[in-house]
Amino acid sequence: MPVYGWRASWSPLLTAACYDNENNAKALFEKLCKFRIFADKQGKMNENIIQSGGQILLVPQFTLPAETKKGNRPGFDPVADPVTGQRLFETMVEYFRTQTTIPTETGVFQADMKVLLENDGPLTFWLQK
Repeated sequence: MPVYGWRASWSPLLTAACYDNENNAKALFEKLCKFRIFADKQGKMNENIIQSGGQILLVPQFTLPAETKKGNRPGFDPVADPVTGQRLFETMVEYFRTQTTIPTETGVFQADMKVLLENDGPLTFWLQK
C-alpha cells in the first residue's frame, strides 16, 4: 500500500546481502532502535528514535550491497536473492511493529518506488551488523 505525504523522522534504506540472516536482522533492528542520531534539548546527537518520539519509514533497497569496485556496471552477486531479501525485510518490519511503539511505515519490496528523502544536515550512516 503506498504511503503518501507521511513524514518520517528517519528513513533507513534496508538491504540484505547474500550472507545475511535473521540474526543479522535482529542485531540491525536493535542497533537502529538504539542509534543516537537525534538531537537532545542541548542540540547534541544523544537521543535514539524512541527517546525522540520519532517515526520511521523502512525502505527496501536491494542494490546497496552491489559490487562497484571495478567496471562501469554494478554487479549484484553480493545481493541476497529476492526471497531471502523480502523475508529479511519483512522480519525487520515485524520487529518494529511488534517490539516498539515507533510509528512505522514501509516501502514496497521489489516495487518501482518514488521516495523523496530530505536530509537534515550532512548525516548519512551505513550501519552493518
